[in-house]
Amino acid sequence: MNLICRECYKNKECEYSCTAVQELHKIFNKQNKKDKTTRIRNLRRQLSIREAEPSRKLKNLANKINK
Repeated sequence: MNLICRECYKNKECEYSCTAVQELHKIFNKQNKKDKTTRIRNLRRQLSIREAEPSRKLKNLANKINK
């Protein structure tokens, strides 16, 4: 049981965490992902790392090697 549920006046009635707590977790996870993405983007700029994707030919070659 988490802190919010322990403090809730209905905690003895619940078997699972309520929808509100589940939504709070979803919001936190989305925000946390955005924060991490922003930090990574800033570090890339500071370290002069270029963002790049491998070409389709290179991906196909890697897939053939991995098979």
